[in-house]
Amino acid sequence: MSSNFFAHTLQIVSELKYFDVSRDEILRQLEAGDVEFESEHQFVDDFGNEWSTVLRLNISCRNNWVRGWTISLKMHKERIDGIDWEPYFTGLDGTRNFGWHRHVWSRKDQSAKAGKICVQGFDDVDNREDFVIRALKEMNVTLSKTDYGTDELPFD
Repeated sequence: MSSNFFAHTLQIVSELKYFDVSRDEILRQLEAGDVEFESEHQFVDDFGNEWSTVLRLNISCRNNWVRGWTISLKMHKERIDGIDWEPYFTGLDGTRNFGWHRHVWSRKDQSAKAGKICVQGFDDVDNREDFVIRALKEMNVTLSKTDYGTDELPFD
């Protein structure tokens, strides 16, 4: 008996998703390298059944080169959504494009790695905070408003 772990992926991608981490905490952690956050997403399907799945948010802003930044949403270790930049990519309609794009879910491939569409509003991104804010908004991801700050003391 096979099971389709991705049966509700399109619904999950379109819904609002919550991660219990603040924007400021993400930015602090990005200073040290790539970050990953986990969240349990609960939803109701078209038949009224309640479901729960674990989602992971991966963000990479390794250097100051904006075009190297990427963000992805994963479920069962597979990318289901994401935003990044490429010098050239083939869009869903077969046209050759360049620049910022969103990875979109393919039922056939059971992945969002290859399916790409142009995304607007990122050409003037020039800092990590702006990238994180815009990308998460585009991907329907919300964060905690509570920031617990750093555990480091503010003096030497």
